[in-house]
Amino acid sequence: MQNADFNTWRRERNTKSHATRSKLLSLHLVLTILNSHVAPFVDSKAIIYSSSMNEATTFVQAVNQYLHFSLSCNAVNPVPQVFEVSMEIFWQVLSGMQTKLKVLPLSMNCTQLICCCTERDRSSTA
Repeated sequence: MQNADFNTWRRERNTKSHATRSKLLSLHLVLTILNSHVAPFVDSKAIIYSSSMNEATTFVQAVNQYLHFSLSCNAVNPVPQVFEVSMEIFWQVLSGMQTKLKVLPLSMNCTQLICCCTERDRSSTA
């Protein structure tokens, strides 16, 4: 491993770094919102109107892509705390909103997460 790659790897695994603490804070905020305020996510009457296109979108569909992106980026993080909070968010999404989210992207996300987690376990034991 090159020196620059090693330094990047070490910074990413440092739980005291600003980047990791910021990421953990953001993930904990998402988890808290999902735990405490799930009603707007599952209520079909919670609608957001686009100001530019005057188009109505349910709240859950508006945040769907951001939840998926956050999970796909953070579920394979080498920092155990980031991984754990990401899995808690994933569980909240599965248990609380599975009927409201599109089935195909969620199942694809499950497959991707399982493959990435398996790969993560293999690389950490090597």
